[in-house]
Amino acid sequence: MALTKVQTIGIETGISLTGVTTVTTLNASTDTLSVGGTVNFGGNVSIAGTLTYEDVTNIDSVGIITARAGIEIPDNQKITFGAGDDLQIYHNGTHSYIADEGSGELIISGSRIQLMNAARSEKAIDFVQDGAIDVYHNGSRKFQTTSDGITVTGRLTCDEIRTSDDDKIQLGDSQDFRIYHDGSTNIIDGHYHPIELRHQSEVHAKFNDDGAVELYHNNSKKFETTSTGVKIDNSSTTDMLLLDAGGTNFAKIGHNSASGTDILDIRSEGHTRFLTNGNNERLRIASDGQIFIGGSNENSDSFSDAGTFLNLKNDTYGGRIGFSNNTATAGVALMEQFAYWGNNKVAGLIAVAGTDTTNKDDGYMSFYTRVSGSAIAEAMRIDTSGRVIIKDTDTDNAASYADDLVVGTTTNDRGITIVSSSSHAGSINFSDGSSADDKSRGIIQYDHANNYMRFYTNSGERARLTAGSEFIVGKTTSGVSDNGGELRDGSSDYAVVATAAGHIPFIVNRNTNDGGLVRFRQANTDEGSISISGSTVSYNGGHLARWSQLAGGAERTEILRGSVLSNLDEMCEWGEEDNEQLNRMKVSDVEGDINVSGVFQDWDDDDDTYTNDFYCAMTGDFVIRIASGVTVQRGNLLMSAGDGTAKPQGDGYIQDKTIAKVTSTTVSTTYSDGSYCVPCVLMAC
Repeated sequence: MALTKVQTIGIETGISLTGVTTVTTLNASTDTLSVGGTVNFGGNVSIAGTLTYEDVTNIDSVGIITARAGIEIPDNQKITFGAGDDLQIYHNGTHSYIADEGSGELIISGSRIQLMNAARSEKAIDFVQDGAIDVYHNGSRKFQTTSDGITVTGRLTCDEIRTSDDDKIQLGDSQDFRIYHDGSTNIIDGHYHPIELRHQSEVHAKFNDDGAVELYHNNSKKFETTSTGVKIDNSSTTDMLLLDAGGTNFAKIGHNSASGTDILDIRSEGHTRFLTNGNNERLRIASDGQIFIGGSNENSDSFSDAGTFLNLKNDTYGGRIGFSNNTATAGVALMEQFAYWGNNKVAGLIAVAGTDTTNKDDGYMSFYTRVSGSAIAEAMRIDTSGRVIIKDTDTDNAASYADDLVVGTTTNDRGITIVSSSSHAGSINFSDGSSADDKSRGIIQYDHANNYMRFYTNSGERARLTAGSEFIVGKTTSGVSDNGGELRDGSSDYAVVATAAGHIPFIVNRNTNDGGLVRFRQANTDEGSISISGSTVSYNGGHLARWSQLAGGAERTEILRGSVLSNLDEMCEWGEEDNEQLNRMKVSDVEGDINVSGVFQDWDDDDDTYTNDFYCAMTGDFVIRIASGVTVQRGNLLMSAGDGTAKPQGDGYIQDKTIAKVTSTTVSTTYSDGSYCVPCVLMAC
C-alpha cells in the first residue's frame, strides 16, 4: 500500500504492515504520525530522506543495523561497549580516544597490525603474526625484534643497561669485544684482539693477547710488562732511572736529574739513603739495620738531628723506635701513633713535651681509647713523675703521699677489680724492702677458696672478715676460746666477743665528763644502762639474775613470770663444765620461806643444747607475783606465800625471809588464776 500524504494518523491499538511501505514526504511540522500503541513491520522500512529521532534515549535492535553512508557522532558523544561502558570510542573536539575503562585488557588482534601516520603513507609500528615487531621513525625502521633478541638501527640512548651474570655486551661482527660480569668478577674481554685505552688516536694503555701490557705518555710508550718482569723506558730525558747491576749503583726517580731537583734519590753506599729536593737526605737505612727518618746520625741515642729513628734489630741497643722534635714549645705532641678501624680513629698513644723548654728533658705519655658512638678520648696518662693516672689527666684529686696510681674521676662510679681463680687469692701488698717479710709488710687479701678477707700488718695476719659476717681481730677462727676480738652480724649466738689470757678483755672508757658508758635496748627501746659519775659506776634499770634448773634437771614446765623461787641442795649440770656456785631451784611451797632465791624471769632460749635452763631474778628492779585477793601497798616488805606468790610480811623489818619491797601498786600483768604482778626491788641475796 502506498501512502502519499497523511495529515494525521492516530493509532491507539496498533497497526500491522506486512508489505513494503514507502513514505514519500512526511513533514513533521505539518504532518504527524502518532502511534499510541505498537507498530510492527513484517518487511523492510525504507526512508528516502532523513530519519530524525527526537527525545529518543535508546535504540534497541535485535538484528544488524546497516549504515550505508556512515555514522556521524558529535564531539564528546561516545560509542560505548559493554554493560558498564567498558570500551569507549569518541572525539572530544581536539583528540580522538579509544578508551578501555573496564577491568580487563584491551586486545587488538590481527595477522598483521600497523599503526600509521595521518596520511597513512608511513608506518609507525608494524606487528606481523609469527614474525617481527618493527618500530619506525619518520618512515625509517629503527627497532626490530628477532628470534634471538632485538636489532637497533642507529644510536641507542638509555639511562642504564642491566644484564644478568654471564650475559654479555658484545661488539664487533664476530663479537670481538665483550663486557660482562660472571657472578664474582667484572670482565672486559678483547677475545680475539688487543684492548686499547685511547683518546681519539692517542693511546694511553694497551693490553695484548698473550703479550705485554703497555703504558704510554703522549702516545709514547713508557712502561711495559715482559715475560720476566717489567720494562721502563730508560732514556736520559725520562724522570725515572732503574739501572741493573752493570750500571751505576743507584736509582733516581725525579723531575730532571740534571737540574738537581730530584724528587727521590735512592743510593747504596754501605747504607741506603732516600734524598729529595736537591739531594737533601730524608731517610736512611743504616748498615746495622737502623732506620732514620728526618736525620742521618747513626750514633746510638744521639738526637742532635731532629727526626725519627726506627731500629727493629740492633745487637748493641736492642730494637728501638725513636722520635725527635726540637720544638721550643711546651706541651706539644712529639709523637702520635693511632690505630684506625675503617676510617675511624679508635685507639692510640701520644708522647707530649713537658714544661722545661730550656733543657727539653721532661715529658709524659697519653693513651687514648674510644667508646662506640663517642669521640676518641684520653683514657690513661703516665705523667712526667711516672705517676699513672687512669680516667683523669692529673693528680689533683689524690693526696701527695698516695698519687703514684690514681684511678677514676669525681663523676660516676669508679673502681678497681682484681680477678683470681676460685681456688686462689687476690692481694694488694705493701712493701718496704726486698726481703720476704719486707715485700709483704702489709696485705689486703681475699681468699676465694674460703671466701674471707684477710688483713696483714708487719708481715702477719691481724684481722679477718669471714663469709659468715664475722670480723675477727687477733685470731684466725671465730669463737670464744681463742684470744682476740670478734664482731658478728647478730644472727648467731652472740654479736661481740672479747677474749684475753691474763688481761682485761673489754674496757669501756668515757673521757672528759660523767655520763653513760653502756646503753641496753630491747626492740630499739632503752631498758637500762651503765653510767659513771666520778668513781661511782651505776647499773640503771636492771637487776641481778643467774641461771638455774629445776630439781633433777627436769624439763621445762609452765612457771608464771614473777613467781617466787626457793633454793635446793642440788647443783646445776652442763655436761663436763665445772660448776661450783649455781644450784637448782623450785617454786617456793613454804610460807615465809627463808630459802627464797628470787623470782622466775624467763626460760633461756639462747642455747640449743641445754634447753631446760631458766633465769632467776635475784636483786634489783623487777616484778613479783601476788595472789588473787591479796592487796599490797607501796613500801610493803614481801615474803613467800608458799604457793609461788608473795604476800606482805606484816612488819617493817628486813629478815631472812624477806624477798622484796613493793615500789608501786601498778599492775603490769594479770594471769588467768587472778594473780598479778607489781613492780618491786628484789632482796633475795
